[in-house]
Amino acid sequence: MQLKEFLLLLFGAIIGWLLQRLTDILTAPNFKIDIGTSPIFQPPTAKDHYKFMNVSVINVKRGILSFFISSNTATNARVWLSFLDPETKAELLKINGRWTTTKEPVDYHGGVNIGDALLVSRETIPPDESTEISIAIKKQGMDECYAFNNESYLYSWEKPDFQLDQKRYLLKVKIAAEGKEWVRNFILLNLGKSLKNFRLVRI
Repeated sequence: MQLKEFLLLLFGAIIGWLLQRLTDILTAPNFKIDIGTSPIFQPPTAKDHYKFMNVSVINVKRGILSFFISSNTATNARVWLSFLDPETKAELLKINGRWTTTKEPVDYHGGVNIGDALLVSRETIPPDESTEISIAIKKQGMDECYAFNNESYLYSWEKPDFQLDQKRYLLKVKIAAEGKEWVRNFILLNLGKSLKNFRLVRI
């Protein structure tokens, strides 16, 4: 094989690889992570009010490119939540996240299904659809709040190991799907006993 032919083959291989990589990038899920809903809930058998803190996730289409290349559905997407000290950046707690659109780990009688509670929460998110991730929960009148996932159902939503006592946390949300990872950070504020002061802040 002559040098010219070899160089042409090499050039073609490189171009083919680059086109494949570009296609993989453009067809991969395209997550936008932002502050979600924060519903206040009162259980039927309790007088206490609870506030849930959620983060929203949208599998966004890529604008004009979506006419030519469609983004893939994110299958078996998994999420981790890390709560860090905002000053030292030391990780204080890391848990598996819970997708709010997945089934709650309870049976038909309202009891907790232990097997489901211990399963890692995974979700499938088609292009241009959204869901949310549970972050934390707080009871009205209490100083502390609690990180929240499927395991929380085993402890009436307040797992002792998930207790968060600081007023501020750096929250790191990491999602993995289709061989890629997405990360977004927020500040979680818990300034006193009022549910109004329990919120997320963009950074």
